[in-house]
Amino acid sequence: MDQSLLKRIKRRDRLARWLITAGGFSVIFCVIFILVLIAEVSLPLFKDPEAEIFAKYKVADPVADDDQILATGVDEYLENAFVINSAGRVRIFDNNTSELRAEVKLDSPGSPAALPRRIEWGGDGSRFSTQWSDGSLSLDHIHFKTSFDDEGMRTLPFEVTQDVVFPAVTPVPQRSLARIGDGRAVRVDLLQDNRVRVLRRLTVSDLFGNESTEEISHVLDDAGDSAITALALDTHGSDIYAGTADGRLLHWNVSEDRDAQLVETVEAFPDQRAITALALVYGDISLAVGDEKGGVTTWFGVRETEEGERRLRLIHKLRSHIEAVTELVPSQRDKSLLSIGADGTVHYDYMTSERHLLTLSGMHPMRLVGLSSRNNGVVGIDERGEAIVWKVDNPHPEISFQTLFGKVWYESYDEPAYVWQSSSGSDDFEPKMSLTPLIFGTIKGTAYAMLFAV
Repeated sequence: MDQSLLKRIKRRDRLARWLITAGGFSVIFCVIFILVLIAEVSLPLFKDPEAEIFAKYKVADPVADDDQILATGVDEYLENAFVINSAGRVRIFDNNTSELRAEVKLDSPGSPAALPRRIEWGGDGSRFSTQWSDGSLSLDHIHFKTSFDDEGMRTLPFEVTQDVVFPAVTPVPQRSLARIGDGRAVRVDLLQDNRVRVLRRLTVSDLFGNESTEEISHVLDDAGDSAITALALDTHGSDIYAGTADGRLLHWNVSEDRDAQLVETVEAFPDQRAITALALVYGDISLAVGDEKGGVTTWFGVRETEEGERRLRLIHKLRSHIEAVTELVPSQRDKSLLSIGADGTVHYDYMTSERHLLTLSGMHPMRLVGLSSRNNGVVGIDERGEAIVWKVDNPHPEISFQTLFGKVWYESYDEPAYVWQSSSGSDDFEPKMSLTPLIFGTIKGTAYAMLFAV
C-alpha cells in the first residue's frame, strides 16, 4: 500500500477521533451548563424570606387613655406609616426621619364628643370600619396617591375620607363592621344580647332613572346561648361569619334578592376551644380562623352533597402560636396572612403552601400589625407605643416541595390535586405550580416518540 496514502488515512483518523471526542465533551459540557443554569434560576425560589428593621420610633403614649393605638398601616413604598389613636387622630410618620409628617382628625358621624371605640380593616386594605362610642359607624379610607412632578420626582400625598356613615344606635353594639359595594352599603352589629343585626342600605332606580335609598334590616339569633367571640364580613358585605366560645363557625348569606339566612353551622373543633379571631383571606373564598390555643387554620366551602351545596371544611393548618390568637391580618395581594398571639409574637404565613415565612418580634410584645399593599413591609405597634417597620423580601411564598411535587387542596376544589396553572385573569388567583403533570407529560411524550421511532 502507498505509504503516503496510509499516512493521510491515519492523520484523518486522528483528526476525526479528536473532533468526535471534542464534540462529545462539548455535548456533556452543554448539558452540565444547562443543568447549572436551571439550578441558578430555580434555587432562588427556595430562598428563605428575610426581614430587616427599617425604622423604629415612638408613636403614642401607652399610659394616656386618649392615645391608645387602634390601627396602623404603611404605604407601598415604606416611606410613611400611619396610626389611628383612641382620640380619632390619624398620624402620618416619615419612616426615613421618624418625624410626624401630618395629623388629621376623623369626623364623628354622630355626636361631636364621640370617640373611636374599635377599628377593623374593611376588606380592601385601605378602608376601615370605625365604631364610635355613641354607637355610630363609619367606613373611612386612607389613601396614599403616587404622583410625579415635572422633574420626575415622586411624592406621596395622602387623603383621609369617609365613604359611608351610619347613625348612632342604642345600646352600643359590642362590635360593628361596614362594607360598601355596587349600589349598597352593609352594616353588621354584634348586639349586647349576642344577636347579629344586619342593615343593608340599597340604592335603587325606577323606570325613569330616579334613584332612591332603601334600608332593610335583619336580626340573626342563630348562635343561641353560645357567645359570639369573633366576626368577619366579606368585601362585598354578602357573607357573614361568626365564631363562638364553644368552637362553632356560623355562616350567613345576605344577598340582594333574598333575606339574610343561615347557610350552615360547623363544629370547628371537637374540644370546643373558643374561636378568637376571624378574617377572609384575599379573594373572600377562604376563612382564616384563630383560636384560644394559638391555632391558625383556613377553611373554605367544599361540595359534599349531590345537590352541589358547599360546606365549610378545614383545609390548611398554619404555624401555631404559644398563646391565643388575638388578630389576623390578611394580605391584599396574595394568600399571605399575618397573625398575632397574646404573647405579642407575629407570624407571617402563606396559606396555599402552608409555609411559615417569618416570625417577627421586637424587644416588647406586639399588639397591632399592618401589612403594605405590596407585601414588602410590615409595621407593628408594641405595648410601649413604639412602631417598628420591617422591610420584607419575600418573592416566592407560594413555592414549597409540597406545592411542586405533592397534591395541594386549592380554593374551590373538592379535593387535593396535582395542577399546573401558573396564571389567570383574576388578581385573587391561587398559583398552581405542581411539576408532577409536567414531568409525567414529558415522560409520556418521550415514550410515545421512542415507540414511533422504533
